[in-house]
Amino acid sequence: MNRDYILGIDCGTSLVKVMIVDRNGRPVSFSSSALITLTPREGRVEQNPEEMWRTVIKTVNDALKSGNIGSEKIAAIGITNQRETTVVWNKITGRPYGNAVVWLDKRTESMCGPESEKLGPVAVIRTGMFTIPNTSAMLLTWLLRNDRQVIEGVEKGEAVFGTVNSWLLWKLTGGNEHCTDVSNMSVTQLQNAVTLDYDPGSLDVLGIPRVILPEIKGTGEVFGYTDKDIFSGHSIPVAGMLGDQMAAMLGEGCVRKGMAKVTYGTGCFAVMNTGDGYTPPGENIFSPVLWGGRSGRIYGLEGFCEIYGDHRSDEVIAETVGKATGIIRRMEKLSGRKVGILRVDGGMSKSDDLCQLQADNLNIPVERSAVSEATVLGAVYQAGITVGFWSSVEETASLWEPERRFDPV
Repeated sequence: MNRDYILGIDCGTSLVKVMIVDRNGRPVSFSSSALITLTPREGRVEQNPEEMWRTVIKTVNDALKSGNIGSEKIAAIGITNQRETTVVWNKITGRPYGNAVVWLDKRTESMCGPESEKLGPVAVIRTGMFTIPNTSAMLLTWLLRNDRQVIEGVEKGEAVFGTVNSWLLWKLTGGNEHCTDVSNMSVTQLQNAVTLDYDPGSLDVLGIPRVILPEIKGTGEVFGYTDKDIFSGHSIPVAGMLGDQMAAMLGEGCVRKGMAKVTYGTGCFAVMNTGDGYTPPGENIFSPVLWGGRSGRIYGLEGFCEIYGDHRSDEVIAETVGKATGIIRRMEKLSGRKVGILRVDGGMSKSDDLCQLQADNLNIPVERSAVSEATVLGAVYQAGITVGFWSSVEETASLWEPERRFDPV
């Protein structure tokens, strides 16, 4: 049987995207579906995990059908996802205790000051992440203190936690695998940035039981095999996991130290590759693991800002470019390295005006990828490397092509 394709799943904040790619790195099928976001009260942002799962499977089937590709032809699956979004479910029944708390949720704002004091500045250095309302550490702590169903589930020894990648893996494997990856965990404030295991100090201060947390693996490992009932009797390895911004870096071919990209999407995310040496956070820039595992990993620096208003308006474009420029400058200061070329993706990058203004503000060339869906492509590349479609991140980077280059004027 020839398994000639890799399938990538990108479960983002507002959309699920699925791409199927051949051995030459050429996308042969793509499908997307909207995710329903719930706002039960001001400051609360939630999603139904079961609805999320149904949307993922629908989108996967749509992509297989539109490409006229049987599931027996899929060699591996890669997952990338909105980071931090927190799900707690019952490991016996497989049912969530409630809605997923989305990373945009603000319910933990009042907790962050007191918890940051208790954790201390050394926790930021240990974990590579600041104490902010978006982190899984804060969202999970809130649930463990305030959600009666979650509290009872923990007391009974039945509750387990995961970010979106872990939830999807659990569902894909029929409840057989409770795992996560080092890139997703590197922004939760739960993982030690050097050992790439859970940080005992953070867990102790926040009162998070280790037993509810998923096993941490490298980004390029076989996490498990799909339940045969899902894909017409075929079992497919889930062979790659990356947080969305890390996947975009891989999809953009930013595999060398000093390379950087900006994704203009739900927010503006700038990431810089800092190589195999860990640079502690500072200047409101945090320090994620981009890919790899305990035997060898690549670190990055990342900054983020929210984008408000009409993405097509000149005012919003100018404000976004200005913020992205500030983030890049702070990353250069922290790393001691200048960015020579910036690669861009995401919905707003389709604007020539934005790309040109970004090039002018930074006084460096800006390159827009020929494949606009860099995030899901990165998940495909990681899974493909794991199962031997491609030999390395350097090989996948060689497949990258610009759609257009914008030189500063």
